[in-house]
Amino acid sequence: MIIWIDGTLGVGKTTISWKIKENFSDSDIEFLDSDYYFEKMIQEIMEKAALNRAFPSIEGVSPQTNKKFFCYFRELIQKKSKNAKRILIVSMALTNSECKKEIFDYLINGKKKILHIILVASRETIKTRISFDKKRCDKNYALKSLESNILFLDSNFDDALRIDTDNKSVCDIANEVMQCLKDNNITVK
Repeated sequence: MIIWIDGTLGVGKTTISWKIKENFSDSDIEFLDSDYYFEKMIQEIMEKAALNRAFPSIEGVSPQTNKKFFCYFRELIQKKSKNAKRILIVSMALTNSECKKEIFDYLINGKKKILHIILVASRETIKTRISFDKKRCDKNYALKSLESNILFLDSNFDDALRIDTDNKSVCDIANEVMQCLKDNNITVK
């Protein structure tokens, strides 16, 4: 089972995913954060290029636009989801059609069971979260892509569960997600 936490950049996917993970034992669940694995892939590309004294071929500046990452992350999800008893939490914004097709649709067509949850908030809330996020180094990109990301998410994924995160604490949002899991017969401790 895959629990896919989606939403525009800055909505709080990673924070909520970590909070959800706390409700499971480590042997029952694994968290795959697309930003972490994207940085890891880029680091590997840079190290390999340095070893070969070559210019690195990156092919996209974000997990949502990098074709190499689509394959890398999709294969990682497939590998990690082979253990039927283990739940995966995947945190990734599916905010363009190629990313959706190459990762999400591919997994769905491969019969992977995915509970797709999209976190939503008002534009002002998201802008505030982005501006106060000390770890986010791509604030301008997140702000610049906000409208197109929201439009894409609103135009796709009719079957996804949507959770409004406005004026709610991390615990409140995580509790709503946990209730969605229970409603979908996903066992939690």
